[in-house]
Amino acid sequence: MRVSLLVLGAAVMLQGCVSPTYGPRTASMQPVSLDCGSAFLVNVDGTAKDVLVVPYPASEARYAACTQGAGAPLADRAVIAAVRHLRTGLKQACAPTTVTPAGTGAFLVGYTGCRPLTPGELP
Repeated sequence: MRVSLLVLGAAVMLQGCVSPTYGPRTASMQPVSLDCGSAFLVNVDGTAKDVLVVPYPASEARYAACTQGAGAPLADRAVIAAVRHLRTGLKQACAPTTVTPAGTGAFLVGYTGCRPLTPGELP
């Protein structure tokens, strides 16, 4: 329950950061954490074959401090977050194809070639 409220609260907060075109997708976003405190909210659109990826503003500050400003660019980490969610959340191995800005700090990560993970590949 607590995670749901946090995700909902973050989604409401982030609606101002995401292009209005993608605003309705923010209501059903899922959290994804990477290394060094970097965290994102993601939403998969299986029809459009893309993942909306939005960073948590506070996690960006933690990431910058952790990496002393020498970390991976936000767009690269958005792709990693999308692929991680597809693998762990949907149990699919997919290849990222495109990264498109979708608002302030938000990205749409396109994907293709999905296949179910084999038992040995499951997270």
